[in-house]
Amino acid sequence: MASKHPRLIVRPCFQQDLQFVQLIYSHAVETGTGTFETEAPSLEEMTRRWTNIVDRGWPFMVASPPEDVSRVLAFAYAVQYRDRAAYEKDLRGLGIYSAHGRSPRRRQRGAC
Repeated sequence: MASKHPRLIVRPCFQQDLQFVQLIYSHAVETGTGTFETEAPSLEEMTRRWTNIVDRGWPFMVASPPEDVSRVLAFAYAVQYRDRAAYEKDLRGLGIYSAHGRSPRRRQRGAC
């Protein structure tokens, strides 16, 4: 049963959210091992990645508190399994990242 007072609002990620997405992801890169990256990407690189995902019609979502939907507490996205035409409809999985102080982590859940 859905709560009458949701704790989070899940909505599409917009370009103005990317500064928060980049901060959350940077923290995951710098303090964890789940990203498989050794250097945090710049805002420009995160914008390029976001554009690549949303231009293909794939999900890139953020979670915000209902009292301030401009605040991003977490984000999730799906990406293509492999970069070949035969895989264009096959998603690799789902990356989920949460803000520092909310257990930053990445989860990958099989194919979508």
